[in-house]
Amino acid sequence: MEASRVRTGMAGWKGRLRSSKLSLPDPLSMSVWPAAAQDAKLWLYTCDHFLGSACLRLPNFMSVSYEVPADFGLHQVSAKSGMSLTLYEGDARSRSISDGPPSLSFSADGRVVTGYHQSQGTGREVVDVVVLQGGSGKGAVHMHVVIESEAQRADAARVLSGFRPCRLRISRRMATQACPRVSGIGERMAAWLMASKVDGG
Repeated sequence: MEASRVRTGMAGWKGRLRSSKLSLPDPLSMSVWPAAAQDAKLWLYTCDHFLGSACLRLPNFMSVSYEVPADFGLHQVSAKSGMSLTLYEGDARSRSISDGPPSLSFSADGRVVTGYHQSQGTGREVVDVVVLQGGSGKGAVHMHVVIESEAQRADAARVLSGFRPCRLRISRRMATQACPRVSGIGERMAAWLMASKVDGG
């Protein structure tokens, strides 16, 4: 009797397996979908380019260069749209700051973020974002970009969305950079830039 119930149960299970349709993900779609999602919400993904006191998740199809012209570093992110966003890193903000009061100001993750936005004529806008450690001039990151099209605005916003501050931990034997896996700072900066088109821009 017990053996009969086992055989009957196995037969029913095999029948259900034959009648069911098992849908497996297409390997091609698996490789493409995460890239598209990653490019839309870069603040949700880990960094792949590192500064001394911050890091970036670079958008797809963009390139980055780095140079040290003096006692500071310059990182430049470029896109096919012609967008070129420069990140200055040093102990004081870069001298080229847009005129007028900031249109973005908030504190998060131990940083003070201010954003400046102005028009320089029809179709041309200048955007500066400064990130300071606790409001001091130490460990400043100054992001600067000139926008001349909506494609360039979108590309600049994508770069900002992948930005997050890091902490440098120094001991006698090593220096370790600790960066958050997810950060809302980039999301807020990107939303501000996409909403901050000025008249005549």
